[in-house]
Amino acid sequence: MSLFPEELLDSPIGYFPGRLNQTLNNGRWTIIRKLGWGPCSSCWLAVDPKDPEDIEAVKVYTVTASKKPSSMNECDILQKIIMSLLNNDMSEVKYLPLHAVKKAAGEVASTLSSLHEKAIIHGGQKAPPDFARVGLYLSNFLHAQILSDNVSLDQSSTFLPPEASIDGAKIDMKADVWMLGCTIYTLIIGHPPFGDSQGPLTREKVEEVTANIKDMISATKAMSLQDAKKTTSVIKICHVFYFEDHLTY
Repeated sequence: MSLFPEELLDSPIGYFPGRLNQTLNNGRWTIIRKLGWGPCSSCWLAVDPKDPEDIEAVKVYTVTASKKPSSMNECDILQKIIMSLLNNDMSEVKYLPLHAVKKAAGEVASTLSSLHEKAIIHGGQKAPPDFARVGLYLSNFLHAQILSDNVSLDQSSTFLPPEASIDGAKIDMKADVWMLGCTIYTLIIGHPPFGDSQGPLTREKVEEVTANIKDMISATKAMSLQDAKKTTSVIKICHVFYFEDHLTY
């Protein structure tokens, strides 16, 4: 009987039935706790028995996911960037206080900067739509892609930039900046800025939402008027930065 019954271990997709103190990779790692799980994998905190200070996160794909090309793509991305995985799940909130948003946004921006230096688009910033558990899933590189002329984004995300809905449009690293602005907005206000939009995201719709950001932030009473102005500027900068090279849609 597994100590971690959240997953459907009898499911045909084939979850890894991990347990505490189980060894992996011929004894290279020993599981010390579980980090989480999702539809394609589970994640475990593991320690090197020969070096107790060497602690890493280990992601184990389901049998089904391991056969998908996207999984191999993620492995290639992770090998390229050499980065420790972080578990950034946060507790139940409707929106976060400013200091928490600053820390989260700073960590995300730093990670994106490292990726962009290596010509990698993350393309997967998101938070669960019911906002019961806020996750900054930069530990998930399933949708990450090396910059090319054929980049596409995860169409299930509510943080997609306008170009993502146009066939043949070029997607570049500024898409991550756009999504960072949407992430900050969501963490502060409690829902995505364009989550209810139907059809292509037009510039008029973007300008309508942008014009109301300060009022929306002030209504949460989560920060001072001065901080609301500064936060609004940061979100607008993320979107203006995107529009500098995307003015023709």
